[in-house]
Amino acid sequence: MRKTFLYVILNAITLGNVLPGAAPSIEHAAGSTASVPVDITYTFSWVKSGTVYHQMCDFITERLNVLIYKANDGKLYYLLGKIDSMNIMLAGEVSKENARIFLEKDMTDFIKCMLSNSAHSGKIVTESYFRARDMDEQKILQQYVLGENNLSITGNEWMINLNVITREGGIEAWTTTGTVSPLAISMFSRKLVKPGGTIRMPTKDEIIN
Repeated sequence: MRKTFLYVILNAITLGNVLPGAAPSIEHAAGSTASVPVDITYTFSWVKSGTVYHQMCDFITERLNVLIYKANDGKLYYLLGKIDSMNIMLAGEVSKENARIFLEKDMTDFIKCMLSNSAHSGKIVTESYFRARDMDEQKILQQYVLGENNLSITGNEWMINLNVITREGGIEAWTTTGTVSPLAISMFSRKLVKPGGTIRMPTKDEIIN
């Protein structure tokens, strides 16, 4: 219920006086406060037409990361967890000629970035992740190891399967499908296949040190 309420707020507001032509700022919503949006377009090497902003929003009960795509026409789109906005970004930034190259090179990272949330560590169970774990965890992870780029294309349809570690040390199976032309995401699903505590996650002290 709490997350639903927060996302309703986010859907109703935009960046306001920070970005030209927008409605009242997010910092005015429900007693929330927000950092100044930061242009992080440089982290998306394939974004040439629009702009990507990051903003931290502090609500009474929760802190949220917000990513916004500002299209070439000036319209703003919230990205995280929003497939329609992701598809608008793809349509505005990836040409038909570069669609397959994007799928092979960038789509996995795009999915991981935009469809993860605060419950996910952002770690995908790839061969390199598997090799970095101890022997006990390798026994658990062995059946979940996928390639570094687990993409399949059949005709005009593509599919990417990922196994993703949660912050609690569980494992989720993600499946994303879409079309090559136009380049778009059609469906995304996630399923918990191993509960929290399956994989040991680093403590805050370990991360800092």
